[in-house]
Amino acid sequence: MNELCLTIGSRHVGSDGEKLAADYIENEFRRCGYQTVREKYSTTGWNLKSFEFTNQTSRIQIPGAVPCFFSPSAEVEGKLLWLKRGDLAHLDDLSVKGRICMVASVSSQEDVKGRNQIAEELDSLGAAAAIFISDIHTSLAASTKIQRSPFLNQLGCCAVAEEGALELARHKDDVYRIKLEALCFPHESCNVIARVSGFNPSFALKNLTC
Repeated sequence: MNELCLTIGSRHVGSDGEKLAADYIENEFRRCGYQTVREKYSTTGWNLKSFEFTNQTSRIQIPGAVPCFFSPSAEVEGKLLWLKRGDLAHLDDLSVKGRICMVASVSSQEDVKGRNQIAEELDSLGAAAAIFISDIHTSLAASTKIQRSPFLNQLGCCAVAEEGALELARHKDDVYRIKLEALCFPHESCNVIARVSGFNPSFALKNLTC
């Protein structure tokens, strides 16, 4: 884990770290005497270049804010449109076009699909950005994977943990700015599989991402 986490570091799909991690795992499997193959598959890669989320009224950075995986580039400034849980069932009745939408409800850790659907609907309605509340890691550290739809066109997505959510709630009427520069692209990833003669099924360490 030291090699994967501390030396290689970030290894999300499409990154240089992903390739380094796959090479390292393959070499380790072979060093242990296993037959090793790579099972390739097509997916979406993502490359983050820069991210800023600032309170323009008080001129401060929002604490613990992170971009969501697969978010497209976005640059928008304005007041937040707060969306309560009850609002999510009728987003098409709300004026979300061009707005920064704060999804002010905490869903379960397993509900990535639900958050993806919210993001995709906001994207289709022309919203400029969406903010999700992350409670997966700690009150200070948000998860980049809280929402990770690869099918967004213009909706910039980010996440805040408890500290960031409270900061936004205390200053609901302030003006905010999100600037996110990123790129999604077609990518070929792989599962690194170690095989043992006479043993079925083979075992694999799949989808190494961080």
